[in-house]
Amino acid sequence: MSELTGEPRSDHELIIAKLQVRIASVRKHGNTKSPRFDTAKLKSPQAKQEFSINLKNRFEALAEMDDDSLQQKWARVRDTFTSVCKEKLGHVTRTYKT
Repeated sequence: MSELTGEPRSDHELIIAKLQVRIASVRKHGNTKSPRFDTAKLKSPQAKQEFSINLKNRFEALAEMDDDSLQQKWARVRDTFTSVCKEKLGHVTRTYKT
């Protein structure tokens, strides 16, 4: 007598299965990546000097401000750098294959 069970005289049948599980990434709608700045413009000496002077002036004005918390200081530094990059460098335009 040939049975497919683990134990003799049992009414349970053995089942062998293979599972393949794929985990999908969760996309957050509100938290998108900010566009990259066009750093290739800094290869030009004139643009590089203009960018560094503007950034230096903004950081000197920022150093004179007195903030009470570290988070506020970091937020001001981050916002200052981002605004100078937007003004002087601009964003990279993506090119798609056609």
